[in-house]
Amino acid sequence: MRYPGDVAAFKDGLRVATRIFEAAAWHYTIKPVCGVCGHHALFDPHGLWWLFERKGWDDRLNVAVRRFSRVRK
Repeated sequence: MRYPGDVAAFKDGLRVATRIFEAAAWHYTIKPVCGVCGHHALFDPHGLWWLFERKGWDDRLNVAVRRFSRVRK
């Protein structure tokens, strides 16, 4: 589902994906990084997009970031 005004951004003339779908279309790997410890993981954008599509989750990157967090005790 697309939202008004929700399109790819450009920074210094380069495409910056704002959605997982755009990252998959442009073959950009998704790399979430923990703000606390710096741990990171690399995700295939095509598989990640399909997961979000199947679950009906919003694939905007600023919203999807919540799906990557782990709760530590």
